[in-house]
Amino acid sequence: IESCAFYGCSGLKSITCNSSTPPTADYSFDSDTYTNATLYVPKGAEEAYKNAEHWEYFKNIATSTAIKDIEIGDGAHIVNIFDLSGKLISRGNAGQLPKGVYIVVVDGKATKVSIR
Repeated sequence: IESCAFYGCSGLKSITCNSSTPPTADYSFDSDTYTNATLYVPKGAEEAYKNAEHWEYFKNIATSTAIKDIEIGDGAHIVNIFDLSGKLISRGNAGQLPKGVYIVVVDGKATKVSIR
């Protein structure tokens, strides 16, 4: 992540990194973000981020929740996941999702899912 890429974006509430290995981040965020935003990382990667240069400044590091293929009946089905505004978040495997409410569509049937 380039130096100061998100500097001045003090309204950020969360940042999600899907990589278990922290990416290079050269002072990419400002102090408000480091203090107030939650950094969501994959399960098991918390220590890597807490010890990584520049990522260690985040006061709030949490494990993100993943929605993988959903089991329905006799096998796994690929899902489409939308946010509440209708924006497609993922087609197929959702990977890591932060807390929130999502619409999950499996075989044309929609279900509301809450990640806590």
